[in-house]
Amino acid sequence: MKLDLEKNILSKGDKIIIDVNVYNKDILVKKLSTKNYSLILGGKFYLPFLSKMLVGKTLNKKIIFNYLVEEDNKSLKEFVNEELKVEVKINDYVESKYVKSKNSNIQLKEHISSLEKIIKEKDFELSKKLVSIPEDKKKEIERYSLQKFFEEFSKYYSVFKFTTEKLVLKAQEEEDSNRLKLLSNYKATIWQFDELFKNFGLEEIRPIFGEQFDPNTQKVMDQFIDDELESNTIINVLSIGYKLYDRVIKVANVVTSLKSTDVQAKKILEEKGPENSYLKK
Repeated sequence: MKLDLEKNILSKGDKIIIDVNVYNKDILVKKLSTKNYSLILGGKFYLPFLSKMLVGKTLNKKIIFNYLVEEDNKSLKEFVNEELKVEVKINDYVESKYVKSKNSNIQLKEHISSLEKIIKEKDFELSKKLVSIPEDKKKEIERYSLQKFFEEFSKYYSVFKFTTEKLVLKAQEEEDSNRLKLLSNYKATIWQFDELFKNFGLEEIRPIFGEQFDPNTQKVMDQFIDDELESNTIINVLSIGYKLYDRVIKVANVVTSLKSTDVQAKKILEEKGPENSYLKK
């Protein structure tokens, strides 16, 4: 990641990749030096003082400071009362608010690998069971053998995917290049999931703003009164749904409109009150 040398102050929780050179009387102490070390500021490090010394400093490609080893420093007892010169070269930097996102993306990639393994195992188990089943039943069994698995997984995946898409749009509006870079990794992971799912007949149900509500593939989570729209017009999409071939295994969640003359409008007015019942534009 390109270092922003003007704006960033190193803070607890930031992740840095560093080269460390430690000198005692201008002689390099090899056992205290290292290269390409991944450090979360505030976390454990073989030089206990280093993380504390870096927090609060301006982010630069190279940070140099002197450190006096005190008598109670057991990890550096051979250098007690001596001053060490420490040079830290920062090769990469991730701000603390992005560290969790980056780690989550790594976990998602690992989850893809585990999913592929599960699916292969299920296929193998199924192939053994199909030996004694009539041909006309085999195709249907093969198609829907993973239905229970996809039903459970899609509940969480649909929310993750839809939330990521919203975050991308927000980052684009705010021109947040750091967040866009991290979210691009998320998008690549989502693409891998989608390609994997296509191979097993899993299709996305994505309602479109302004279209009519479809009770076969969608579920209404909330309604607002708007006399300018036809009743049951989709005014917000809360999550996408999924079909496994021709079976809906997860409905898409939507918010729809209704007219003030509809029977349901009276109930909504009673529950929400006039201020919260009408669609705000």
